[in-house]
Amino acid sequence: MSGAFDRKIHETVSNAPLQLTIYAATGRLVDKRKESVTTDLLPEYQDLRTQASAVKKHTIDNLDYYLEQFERQVAAHGGKVVYCKDGDEVADFVLALAKERKARLIVKSKSMTTEEIDFNERLEHHGLESVETDLGEYILQLAHERPYHIIAPALHMTRYDVAGNLHQSARRGEETKP
Repeated sequence: MSGAFDRKIHETVSNAPLQLTIYAATGRLVDKRKESVTTDLLPEYQDLRTQASAVKKHTIDNLDYYLEQFERQVAAHGGKVVYCKDGDEVADFVLALAKERKARLIVKSKSMTTEEIDFNERLEHHGLESVETDLGEYILQLAHERPYHIIAPALHMTRYDVAGNLHQSARRGEETKP
């Protein structure tokens, strides 16, 4: 692990207000999940979980088949699937496509993978703007932060943090208007 990552872990673990925020948010998520999978609301929950796990395992075990099937279906509907070996190749492809189409704005949704390859920074470096469509991811984008969790990206933020970030963003927007 990198020194920066180790420092971030230490910062997070030693930040009591942050720990309380994460603990409260996690508790709410667990409570809501328990409420939605009670025996009277969803009696077949455990069977569905087992079936989903089997489907996932089967799909991973036969991934080549399903990727080829997916590619055929996309092509049949006029699309194109592009395979890339790494994050740099992904970014190069998108940047070339944006340049070819004279795009200035990239719209993304639930893009945890793009966080892993520093995609936003690379787009910005090339003069492209990216906007998240997922509210949690958008809140983090405005705050110039990375997601904490794949399902709840702004898990670490209180409603006051969110309000402050939205307020700051609105003020920055006002300052940049002619």
